[in-house]
Amino acid sequence: MEDTCFYHENLAYYLFKIKKVLHIVLVNKSKHYLASFNIKTKTDEMDSKVLSKFGVERKHTPWTLPKDVYLTSRNLTRYHLQLQDQKNNLLNIQHD
Repeated sequence: MEDTCFYHENLAYYLFKIKKVLHIVLVNKSKHYLASFNIKTKTDEMDSKVLSKFGVERKHTPWTLPKDVYLTSRNLTRYHLQLQDQKNNLLNIQHD
């Protein structure tokens, strides 16, 4: 599975919970692998074929749950970004 910001997280936690082996790769790794084939067509079907080949040909480290300190840090960072966005939006409204 590709690391897609936070969209992959719920599925990753579920699969880990039911004791399935899971591999999460960074998007740039899979993107470079895909580029190595010099394929001009960009479709979901083609992406899935090449990504499945990537999964079989390469050795990937099984994913495990991150430590609580990393989850807390990530959540605080996301919250901080949300607060910054809200502050900017309020400042923009104030200047209108």
